[in-house]
Amino acid sequence: MGDVRLRGLDRDAWHSWPNHPDGWLTLCPLPSIDEFQLQAQVPPGDEREPSLDLFRRIVAERTGGMDIEITEAPWPSLYRANVRIISRYRVGRVFLAGDAAHVHSPAGGQA
Repeated sequence: MGDVRLRGLDRDAWHSWPNHPDGWLTLCPLPSIDEFQLQAQVPPGDEREPSLDLFRRIVAERTGGMDIEITEAPWPSLYRANVRIISRYRVGRVFLAGDAAHVHSPAGGQA
């Protein structure tokens, strides 16, 4: 995943390509700045570091040749989903709830 600057998509909606054999791709316009958040699933075992070149290749392959140009990737990042669960929600007088009881993806809270 990462923040990217691009040409070729409107900023009025999230854009998603869910059915590529190597995994899904989404591009979400970020509020108040001229960037999109790129999220792409990679096949198991793919160890490539996120980069402008990799983002360009993924977008070209997974959008079916749409005219989308990634011009910059100011914040490339590797995100791996983790499954974390506590064994008990209550221990004595302590009860975990809300944000203390879960972990969510970087897409959480996007408006």
